[in-house]
Amino acid sequence: MKITTTILLCLIVIFLVSCDKGQENDVTSGETVIVTSHFETYTYMSELAEIQNVSGIIPKMWTQDEQIYYCYKDYDPTNEGIFVISHTIDGQDVRKTKVTDDVGFMVHCFSVSEDDIFVMLLSKQQISSANNEFSLIYYRFDSNGNELSRIDITEIFPHLTSIHDIIQAVFIDEDNIAITMRDIRGTKSFIIDTTSGTTNEIQLGIVIDSSSFIYTVSSNAPYDVLISNRDYLYGYVTETNTQTLLLNWAEVGIDHSQVVHIGLTDDGRVLVLTQTGNFMTTQTQLYILTPILRVEVQDKITITLGGLYISDAMLSAVAKYNLENINYHIEVINYLNIAGGDYQTGRTRLLTELIAGSGPDILLSSGDGTFAARAPLLDLYTFIDADPELSRSDFFTNILQGLEKADGTLPMLTQSFAIQTMIGTPQALGHIENWTFSAFFALGEENRHVPNQFGGNQSKQQFLSYMMLYSYGEFIDMDTYTANFDSESFIKLLDTAAFFNETIDPNLRPNPFNKYIKILGGAQILAFDTLHSVSYFHTISQIMGDSFFAIGFPTSDGGKHIALTDGLFGINATSLHADAAWGFIRTLLLESEDTPFICFPLRIDFFNAMVDNAIAPAYKKDISGNYLYDSNGDLIYTFHNQFIAPNGNRFAIYEMTEVAESELRRVINSARVSHFLTTVELWHIIYEELENFTSGIRSAETIARSLQFKVEMYLSEQMR
Repeated sequence: MKITTTILLCLIVIFLVSCDKGQENDVTSGETVIVTSHFETYTYMSELAEIQNVSGIIPKMWTQDEQIYYCYKDYDPTNEGIFVISHTIDGQDVRKTKVTDDVGFMVHCFSVSEDDIFVMLLSKQQISSANNEFSLIYYRFDSNGNELSRIDITEIFPHLTSIHDIIQAVFIDEDNIAITMRDIRGTKSFIIDTTSGTTNEIQLGIVIDSSSFIYTVSSNAPYDVLISNRDYLYGYVTETNTQTLLLNWAEVGIDHSQVVHIGLTDDGRVLVLTQTGNFMTTQTQLYILTPILRVEVQDKITITLGGLYISDAMLSAVAKYNLENINYHIEVINYLNIAGGDYQTGRTRLLTELIAGSGPDILLSSGDGTFAARAPLLDLYTFIDADPELSRSDFFTNILQGLEKADGTLPMLTQSFAIQTMIGTPQALGHIENWTFSAFFALGEENRHVPNQFGGNQSKQQFLSYMMLYSYGEFIDMDTYTANFDSESFIKLLDTAAFFNETIDPNLRPNPFNKYIKILGGAQILAFDTLHSVSYFHTISQIMGDSFFAIGFPTSDGGKHIALTDGLFGINATSLHADAAWGFIRTLLLESEDTPFICFPLRIDFFNAMVDNAIAPAYKKDISGNYLYDSNGDLIYTFHNQFIAPNGNRFAIYEMTEVAESELRRVINSARVSHFLTTVELWHIIYEELENFTSGIRSAETIARSLQFKVEMYLSEQMR
């Protein structure tokens, strides 16, 4: 590598300052000159390349000449371990090397020397051990996977006590490592010299931007390191102390939050490795970005897309549309940024513009029903009914109807949704015919002997917020504009909150499936949970087996599973480019079933494809992706994924059963869309009063009377 220890000390400080201040063209950030000539002259054409035989978790990538190396973990019990796979950019000369059998390690950084030596920094947390032992090891392996050297960094650097302490680690060269870490003293950066066993702390004096990263590159690259944040990728040269703005992530169609590594080729192509999914299912993709002159890009008509929260996935979808559409270009307007981060100011401005007949062509909303109720939006049924490839029957009917207004029009639509519900066992819940609040309170009385009836990892405020959000029909009727807070049910609900903690440790990251182990063991009765994907439900149903029972949230009409929309989009009624706006929205609805949805897709056929994959038996494949057979010529049966129990033990998750599939379909088809957030103002009124109760400022009876008065006054004003 070309970087010296002294230069990198300065580099990290410069990098963190520049990322913290944001990026603008032709500006100076700290002492670093940001050169924009490359970005102004070139954009990039994105090509999705095939990754040869990488199926593990959290790969790290290294590029050297025309060779790509991946370091990843494979949990296959027949050959689990940490591997290095290499191949040329065109997918030839594939080679796979195992460096260790121990998948307990986390790979923090990885590089390959010019003489083909694998250099790694691995950490391991022995959670099940008595003293929660942590180790951080610097390894060097030859190209055959033989260990050449090993140094225990934790002996040199005792400040690190947990895997989660490490925010980022990069190799300066084979002997020096730069680590940014977080502990009780705050965030600090160090240079660790593995040869001398010394550390050198860098005094930054600022908070590190969690979305910014440094990527080291091979000695043949035109830059010493790459610097990436949520918006841009830069190349940095130490000799001239300059950053060259290379690309805008949204423009090239890549979600930066999914990027796990970046590399460069000698001819200026950018290699970007991305990952989607979770620890159960992971999809890895390699993008090859080739620079093209901007003058070759045709002028287009601009349409606008605006909202308060613009997800990375939406930015990626916009970028893909911009690259592929020859007539239109979407400009993104983030009203939260315009308002300096103040949500209420940004929301008011967006709603005011829409009502005044201006505002963006495409509106994004994260669940605030005010926009659907008050903003002038076109009926999306008009576009769906006229679309040659879409129809209303393509979508879950109950979700679609739940998004309608009272007049039957569809102002906003979602691409996907999740289900909020309560889960227990048939033994505990099967006798309940009507899941009303009376039944909910009776269940609590029946199980007074259970210490954490509804789970121990919730605060009073979280519990009450859940119940207000998803059982609001008991206390607010938005059709008649009446409230029912001065009721016995609401008083009892406040009393039930006394069984929860005042606060929850924000650093506590419990395994999401531990609550189901507790339910099976009798230490818990109900679990609040969000069913957000087929794979997540699949794992729960395998853990619970025949003891799985989803009952929903108690309501006055017998309980409901609540559908939470994963973002809503609509078309401004005053847009001059409504057809073009629909042209973009329909691309979100026409994505193939291979799209890595974070939640359940609204499209029924996409959902069915996910279920088919979950119920299909899994069989082993070789390094080339071909199925393996045993000595009898039969396919070798394996499992879909693994669940790691609280004690550290793993057990296999096999294909979903027909019973589980039927239960999932029942829950989804009976869910109703949550309309509680009709206005943010109403929720603020309720939330403020709940805080007064949980903090002990007011009694339950006082809170009930106050809410009844404030909410009814608010509702009466809305009727005028």
